[in-house]
Amino acid sequence: MSASGRAEELVERLEALVREAREAGVFEEVRAVLRRLARSGAGSGTGTESGTGTESGTGSESGTGSESGTGSESGTGSESGTGSESGTGSGSGGTLRVPMRFGMVGDSPALREVFSLLEKVVPSDVPVLIQGETGTGKELVARALHEHGPRRAKPFLAENCAAVPANLLESELFGHKKGSFTGAVADRPGHFVAADGGTVFLDEIGDMPLSMQAKLLRVLQDGEVRPVGANKSLRVDVRVIAATNKDLAQMCRAGTFREDLFFRLNVITIHLPPLRERAGDVAHIALWLAARVGAEMGRDVELTPAALAALVRWRWPGNVRELENEVRRAVALTGGTIDVADLSPAIAAGATSG
Repeated sequence: MSASGRAEELVERLEALVREAREAGVFEEVRAVLRRLARSGAGSGTGTESGTGTESGTGSESGTGSESGTGSESGTGSESGTGSESGTGSGSGGTLRVPMRFGMVGDSPALREVFSLLEKVVPSDVPVLIQGETGTGKELVARALHEHGPRRAKPFLAENCAAVPANLLESELFGHKKGSFTGAVADRPGHFVAADGGTVFLDEIGDMPLSMQAKLLRVLQDGEVRPVGANKSLRVDVRVIAATNKDLAQMCRAGTFREDLFFRLNVITIHLPPLRERAGDVAHIALWLAARVGAEMGRDVELTPAALAALVRWRWPGNVRELENEVRRAVALTGGTIDVADLSPAIAAGATSG
């Protein structure tokens, strides 16, 4: 048998093994063994996972391909909540390993509490409410819940309730019939129908109009949606994950958010800590981002100790999103090594005054 034929045979046997492992419920154990074998055979300096674990959750991992129906799992950074992986980052001392789980870089006590809760919630199918400041990574958590949960083979659809006009949000979520309003030139399934069997993520749920809150409540209670202009409802089986940076309990008391909907969504609450409360994580995230953004731009990037210290000292009111923008700016403006002078003026000034 030729080498190529032998390789095809081995791949087929490996695929059959993976299928059997899934059916037997021991896929994660088998995967862990395969990872160890891959690492031991790769040798030093090869097979790194730099560039994986992106927030979008779509990157692939060193040629392993994607899992059926979910896109790649490399962006999740953990094996169904059972263990942690590490990404790579670049500092002045060379390539460094950074801790990563569920697609989130960091190992602070505050983030470990989030990981611990995710491990418990991932196998279930209950609604989850994610609360945290802007830029803390709420959609990342929602994707982790989907991609590591029982619905991972089905679609994940996200909608920002604050970004869609109130008169269009109903159509986006529940769909519409042809001719139901001006511009409705064809039937269109909404997110709840398109994601049947999967997950719908409702970001900025606190900005949803009260009229839409009542319709969403009906979906959660009855498992049915009625497209705009339709006479009949459609049965759907969808897990709902919601996120907000607002105090929904206070909004309920103020009459701007339905209390019954709040109770439906708030089965499990995950509080994401702001970056300023994640001691030690800024350095890990900055190193990982520098490596990832540098790879995107086709250049080797390093952070000097002084630049890294300046980033750690900053308060990051915009959280991880602000840190990513800062690193992206610095990489774009430098040839390779990022020093304090390459950072934004306010951050650089903080370094000199500190």
